[in-house]
Amino acid sequence: MAALTTVKVEVGTVFSALKIRATIDNLDDNSGFKYTDNKSFEHSFQLNPGNYMITISGMNQDGDSTDIWITGNFIENRYAKADKPFYSKVFTGKVI
Repeated sequence: MAALTTVKVEVGTVFSALKIRATIDNLDDNSGFKYTDNKSFEHSFQLNPGNYMITISGMNQDGDSTDIWITGNFIENRYAKADKPFYSKVFTGKVI
């Protein structure tokens, strides 16, 4: 049965310098989702149980940072702060 997992990305300014890309890969069956936005977002995905890799990448404006949360039925709620101009944050975990 699918479980709800939420990806929240909060950009320090209104818009990111480049589109923010969220890639969700199910490592058990090679299925997945891609989502892009050019501003802060909170998007929920229905994910089947399994092992996942979630990658969030983008570009901050000069002196800015981005906060990223993975919550919901992801076994461990995850948080990362990206304060470099170009970033790619990888989260691994299990959806139950």
